[in-house]
Amino acid sequence: MRFSVLLRPGSNRDTVGGQYAGALVVSVRVPAIDGAANAAALEILSKSFRVTKASLRLILGRRSPRKVFEPLGPRNTIARYSARYSPRRHLSREFVRP
Repeated sequence: MRFSVLLRPGSNRDTVGGQYAGALVVSVRVPAIDGAANAAALEILSKSFRVTKASLRLILGRRSPRKVFEPLGPRNTIARYSARYSPRRHLSREFVRP
């Protein structure tokens, strides 16, 4: 099960929440330079879904704000993703960097 993400680099805080055009909105503090924003998005998504970074894979959009991620692992992990990414549920998580 793949899911779409709209990445907003250079934001004031790191957040996962809301939807825009069917994509989950992820805001990160770091600028989009040399893949730093992609790495930050992967870290924030893994914390939000409570899985390891290795269990998420970026499929499309390495150089675009619109990205497609795919969860890897057993079916119970995928069920956790689908429950958290339900369009009826508004996600709002904030992560503070040290």
